[in-house]
Amino acid sequence: MTTNYLAYGSNMNLEQMAFRCPEAIFKRVTWLEGYRLVFKGEREQAYATIVEDTSSRIPVMIWEINAQDEATLDQYERVPELYGKATLELDDEVVMYYYMQPENDYGFPSERYYKTIESAYQKQGLDTQILELAYQESRDYWNKKEAQ
Repeated sequence: MTTNYLAYGSNMNLEQMAFRCPEAIFKRVTWLEGYRLVFKGEREQAYATIVEDTSSRIPVMIWEINAQDEATLDQYERVPELYGKATLELDDEVVMYYYMQPENDYGFPSERYYKTIESAYQKQGLDTQILELAYQESRDYWNKKEAQ
């Protein structure tokens, strides 16, 4: 049995997915309407997640993964401690995605993590401004919090 997996962060990076999930099959890049990319986790070690936002859309990759690949991703994503799993309908098919547990705060990704996502965007011809806006949102959050 296989699952359609929606990737929006570092798992959009083809090299990373080839290493993590060698059996995964890349299907396509598409857009997810009604969501915004943000970085959450710890202040100095944050990861990508998505939050609902009716005025936004983000590029995503759809992968076909088997049960072993999904188990591997569950370990990398630290399910259920850091991320949870859910499904949604996209382009007339059900896709599984990971979301960060809601108790996590905005934060800053490591340079390596950010560049892994940035490289994926660039290789797919996607505008990296979405990443820059997510980073800026974390900066604005912490500037406001520290000013209080």
